[in-house]
Amino acid sequence: MLARKALAVVGVFTAASISAVAGTCTWTGLGDGTSWSQLANWDSEALPADGDSVVIANKSGKPLTVTLGEDVSVGAIKISGATTADTVTLTGAGGLTVTAEGGWSFDGALCPFYVLGPCSITMDVPLTIPVGVNLQIGRGGESASQPPLTFDKAIRGAGGLTYHIGWQSCIVLNAENSYEGGTTIAGGGKTYDVDVNAASPFGQNKTVNMAGGSIDNYAGGTFDYNLVLSSSGKATLRFRKNTTLTGTITGDDARTGLLVF
Repeated sequence: MLARKALAVVGVFTAASISAVAGTCTWTGLGDGTSWSQLANWDSEALPADGDSVVIANKSGKPLTVTLGEDVSVGAIKISGATTADTVTLTGAGGLTVTAEGGWSFDGALCPFYVLGPCSITMDVPLTIPVGVNLQIGRGGESASQPPLTFDKAIRGAGGLTYHIGWQSCIVLNAENSYEGGTTIAGGGKTYDVDVNAASPFGQNKTVNMAGGSIDNYAGGTFDYNLVLSSSGKATLRFRKNTTLTGTITGDDARTGLLVF
């Protein structure tokens, strides 16, 4: 009889743990307005758990800084601002892992890391991509020029990533990145940029698949990545400083071309 009661208690805790990792946590900022770890800053007054989708939408008319005091892991994250003044920065001593459970539709893909709005978004914490994950990062854009999504700290981990960049949008890579799974710049013939300010912007895997857009290299030195061009769009590689190009350029359609200057 005692054993059956103990089993029932275990079942209750198991069910509770399952329901706790499949939700959406929305930032309210009703606590101190900045700490990720403070319960009162989230709509459910519960911290985002591993596998949860996180929504941070700034509509305050002023910059929002969310501070990660320790490493956190979520399934997906969407960050947005309503106006140009509604900037969002993630900062602090911790780092963010996105496990790609869930996401939002953009550019024909499901993007577990999705930012949008006419404001700048800054990642001032490291981003980790787990093994087996090809993280789809979406930077939504409209008809007007969009401020950048900026990564000031390293992107790391065993996984790879794909950038989906909207019309007249920009992603800025300022850190030496060490992720291992390769890079794809998607989006066809849209007008968008990936601005590079580091020697290893695309991680340890030296293959970068390009389906249009442009890479603007502000770092100089040696650019040793191998570019694989897709026939779906024109691609541009701009060197803003003296640079030695040591990688290869290949493609599945000779008419695609690559403008290099």
